[in-house]
Amino acid sequence: MIIAGYPAIGKTTYTSERTDVLDTWNEFSHSLGGVMFDTASLGNRIRAFRESRGMTQEELAGAAGISVKHVSVLERGIKEPRLSTIVNVAEALKVTPNDLLLAETPNDRLVEMVRTKISQLPAEKAEKAVTIMNTVLEQIT
Repeated sequence: MIIAGYPAIGKTTYTSERTDVLDTWNEFSHSLGGVMFDTASLGNRIRAFRESRGMTQEELAGAAGISVKHVSVLERGIKEPRLSTIVNVAEALKVTPNDLLLAETPNDRLVEMVRTKISQLPAEKAEKAVTIMNTVLEQIT
């Protein structure tokens, strides 16, 4: 059964089992004037699920029907993905789309804590903090 108001995207037909992800997507896409979610956190979740399953980017790309470059772009949070891509990636990872959209990875809490701290700083100090963090991250990675 296709959910009223939501046409099938690509080759995927949205059934009543997918109502929750469509509701979540609709809620996100209307929040904050269309700015829906942090793509970096989504990318972190995709990477965490992929790595926890022992999959390479190539394997995920093949299973989701997207390119390896697209997987890389998603994991780095560079672009906001289409709903159909989220659904296909979720199916390839054997998780629900809501797991990708809403679940936290261990790093999400740390990222949010750092983001909150930096957002409370004056602009000059925030820029300096980001520069220092980038330097430290380059040293440890």
